[in-house]
Amino acid sequence: MAGRIEYKILKNMPEYNSYGQYYYNDDDNLDFLDGSGIQTTFKSDDLFTRITDEGYINADDSDGMPDWRPITEVFIGNPTDINNPANIFLQKYYEFGSTDYIRTSAPNVVSLMVSLAENNKAFNITPMGNPYSAGGGEIGIRVLNWDWTEGEYEFSNDFVSDDVNVDGNYINLYGDDNYLTHQYDSSGLKTIKATVYARETDNKIRYKHIEIKIFLGLDGVFVEDFIDIGGPDFTYLPWPVTSPIIGGISKDSKYYNSVESIINSNPFDEKEKFEKYFAEKAFYNDQLGDSLGDSDIEQVRAFKGGSTDMNYLLGISGQLTLNGFNPHYKNGEGEYWNGEPQTGNTFPKETSVGILFIDESEDQLLINNCLFEFNCGDVNISNMIDTSGNGNKGILIGDYKINKEQPGIKSRRDTIIDLPKTDTKNGAM
Repeated sequence: MAGRIEYKILKNMPEYNSYGQYYYNDDDNLDFLDGSGIQTTFKSDDLFTRITDEGYINADDSDGMPDWRPITEVFIGNPTDINNPANIFLQKYYEFGSTDYIRTSAPNVVSLMVSLAENNKAFNITPMGNPYSAGGGEIGIRVLNWDWTEGEYEFSNDFVSDDVNVDGNYINLYGDDNYLTHQYDSSGLKTIKATVYARETDNKIRYKHIEIKIFLGLDGVFVEDFIDIGGPDFTYLPWPVTSPIIGGISKDSKYYNSVESIINSNPFDEKEKFEKYFAEKAFYNDQLGDSLGDSDIEQVRAFKGGSTDMNYLLGISGQLTLNGFNPHYKNGEGEYWNGEPQTGNTFPKETSVGILFIDESEDQLLINNCLFEFNCGDVNISNMIDTSGNGNKGILIGDYKINKEQPGIKSRRDTIIDLPKTDTKNGAM
């Protein structure tokens, strides 16, 4: 959102089960922000890495196994070069609609890397190398679930002590391929459950179960359909791509005011993240034009090239000067357009302006340059056919009110959609 602090939380967890935020300051440096959940609506929206449990198998604290703190990096980009400036990290919120937001949207392939730091509970990280570099064991990470949800199976000692390579979700942190990848097909908050553990040659194991929360945005191609395209149950106006719009939505409309009211009251619970996304997307959508008020529009055409002005359409191009132009004069200086064909001071009667279909024009260049043509008197319930033959579709949108009464109850259209009307009385033609 505009003005939202970009941050990640508990990235390095200075204290076990502590709760605070790391955020990116104006210099794009990572700072620490005291207090919890300041920039998130719900605590469950926070992005973090935390240790949920730790212990030993076939060992105990007295065995002197090296201690460490796992530092996670979850990102999209080049997993063989963690410092590549093109990499973009997922324990951070990006401004809605920004390039970085789109880059971190689903579907996408995500990489996970883990490094070690001294477990001194200090804020500043002290990196450490492989505690088993002398060959006395190995340390790795195994992912239990890339998209865990409440109620699904949890960790067990069997998970740690099983053959670590059996499921393909294990890596040796100091092996040749020190990263894991996973493809996410859906967006939203994701919880990764994993275990980082050290295994000595005598099968003594020290483990730390971790929970990693990341966020993937909603790809711009994922939209709710309009009624006539196949999705009758849309609530917020869908808008997949930048498109031409005639007229638009007024800031005084029922639609805009009801969406604004929903955003301000924030009636969403923790399970309504997608619905909240659609509400925010609708509120910040600046591509819905602006209302013309009451108007009569008979026909709409658009041409490419930039040279098809009204002079050309009326067949008088080249006869009117740009300087000192007066529409009542033939050449801007002397002779009136008096409508007398014998003097040549009249508009051509046969032009594209007076025909319903552009393909009836004798000007082939004009036909070729026509991007779309809509005759607004020919409406099929809520859409119009592109009579230029280019296969476009005109969608009618109108005003309506949206209501969301409380958390846990879905948003709904509270009024019928007041679509533009067609009429033959006092029309444009």
